Amino acid sequence: MSARRSIAVLLACAACAASLPARALAPLDDASLSSYVGGDGVSIAVHLNLNYPNATDPVVNSTLTVGFDVGGQTNYAVLLNPHGVLDLFSFTFDTVQRGDGGGDVLVIGLPTFVGFQNFGFDALGIQSDPTAPISGDLGHVILNGTLSMQGQLRVWGRQ
Repeated sequence: MSARRSIAVLLACAACAASLPARALAPLDDASLSSYVGGDGVSIAVHLNLNYPNATDPVVNSTLTVGFDVGGQTNYAVLLNPHGVLDLFSFTFDTVQRGDGGGDVLVIGLPTFVGFQNFGFDALGIQSDPTAPISGDLGHVILNGTLSMQGQLRVWGRQ
């Protein structure tokens, strides 16, 4: 296709789009929103490449820290060098009407495929200082392989 013809087609499409009436955005209440149907809902696939050792510039001595406050004292779970590849295919999100008529339920479909390639961490420690070197190493985990899941997790609000 010539450049002139491509430009003519592009201009024709733009003119058609400009002639369509525009609708203003309007808020939807719960009843109106629940009347919309999204077909199969939303699906999300994940490919997580975390500090992968075969990367051109791998990160060394990174930590992932989570704090827990118990009885007024904060302790931290510290993972040293989280790394690897995680593939999830695919989470699904949808809504369905509750069987008792009590509203909608969020349905989270479990991923049918989960793959691991050198996915894990080098050390785990529980300590009061998240920046200190890990003391009392509780071990390490490295996962390789795949697994399949099926089923749903249904979530609803309290009435």
